[in-house]
Amino acid sequence: MYSSRRLYDTPDCRNLLVVGPGVLGSLVCQKWLEMFPAAIVVGQTNSTKNHESLEKLGITARTEDTFEHFDPKTYPYVVFSAPPSGSDDYPGEIKKALEKWNGKNEYSGFCFTSSSAVFPDNIDCDDDTATLKLGANPRADRLLNAENVVLEHENRRKEKENSDDAVKKEKEEGKNENYQNRAAVLRLAGLYHSLRGAHTYFMKAGTIESRPDALVNCIHYEDAADLVVKVLLREDAQRNVFLGCDGHPITREDVATCALESGCFDNDDNDSEDGQKHSKPEFTKSEGPVGRRMTCEGTRKALGWAPKFTSFRDFFDKETNKGKDSFAEEASPFGWNHSSKTS
Repeated sequence: MYSSRRLYDTPDCRNLLVVGPGVLGSLVCQKWLEMFPAAIVVGQTNSTKNHESLEKLGITARTEDTFEHFDPKTYPYVVFSAPPSGSDDYPGEIKKALEKWNGKNEYSGFCFTSSSAVFPDNIDCDDDTATLKLGANPRADRLLNAENVVLEHENRRKEKENSDDAVKKEKEEGKNENYQNRAAVLRLAGLYHSLRGAHTYFMKAGTIESRPDALVNCIHYEDAADLVVKVLLREDAQRNVFLGCDGHPITREDVATCALESGCFDNDDNDSEDGQKHSKPEFTKSEGPVGRRMTCEGTRKALGWAPKFTSFRDFFDKETNKGKDSFAEEASPFGWNHSSKTS
């Protein structure tokens, strides 16, 4: 058994705090525990609603005001994956998370999961594409202001460490030539899994006020969780802004078509979990933004990462993957039926 000193104080401590352990955050926790079973993994939530389910996964569940005296006061690894909708002061919540991060360990990392919504529409887009200007879009503003908290924190830490006499001496001796950006921003495309994502909305919407050829950029939740872990554990930390997508944009019309043709969803009202029929929606516009074509070669190269689910289309291909993932519930003639009620 590991001692408390190993869990709390040693340079190779792997304790992890995830603020916002929802679908993505809880997956990160599970992957982390598989890699580091001796680590303390804490999920910080706004309420106790999901604490029981988190505890069953081996995650220590806490609300911000209920941390115990024996809990770590700081963590070498912190993930902030809570959505903006859950806070009146989103940048303030990220600052609080940064206060719980001990970035001085040899092994440490902070990852804020942002969104590709910070990029302009109607462009080809990659890891280094310029974001929207502040003031151009309210949703993007909220995300960019949050990102700036993380990036400015790193800049302040860099300035502080570079002014330290010990660091100056190391630089003179050539021991500290490359500053390590341990706090990072990860911009994620549209998240999905077998039971959640744009496809579930499109198949039940009936009509959608959009053009059918508008593009959707995707990344599976499991791939996004793998990417978060890669960001936390990266050895070369010169880059601290990353982008996560599968690199295969798909039209909104094809999102619905692929899911429907997979055979994973019933078209019978009586069999549907919520009584709604799954059908191809009617798109009511022929003009408007087409969206972005996103790739992330810089992130792939920097982290040695590639998605397990190579595209949304391949994920729901009824001849290959058949919409199967860790969230799938029941087998169907085509593989997995995600909408039938359990008996």
